[in-house]
Amino acid sequence: MIRRSITVAALLLACLQVMAAPDKGLRVAMEIERDGQPLAKPSIWQPSGTAGQISMQNEFRLKITPTLMDDKADVRFEIFTTQDGVESAAGSPRIITKIGEQSSLAWKSSNGKNYKLSVLVSETEKPSR
Repeated sequence: MIRRSITVAALLLACLQVMAAPDKGLRVAMEIERDGQPLAKPSIWQPSGTAGQISMQNEFRLKITPTLMDDKADVRFEIFTTQDGVESAAGSPRIITKIGEQSSLAWKSSNGKNYKLSVLVSETEKPSR
């Protein structure tokens, strides 16, 4: 009986550790321009190495995976554009940038629009809800 209780307690503790979200992560603040005009300034907080996503006005969707590497961040993007209600993959760029330093990338969508994405990555505590 005691052995069973210890086993159950150990399994419960292991499950709780897996379910607990990390307290630190990376905030990726973005500025998105379309054809030279500001479009949006979204930000996302993710634990290092995990993916999140944002969608912008049924035009495109970004899957974002920031990973901490010493004093740098490796930010991988998957870009999906939407045209006539159909989503298609537009590319998978990445930015390796120093924490606290702004970096940018640009692309042209299948509908001819030019986009620029500037990112500023900071290491932060998990935001409160």
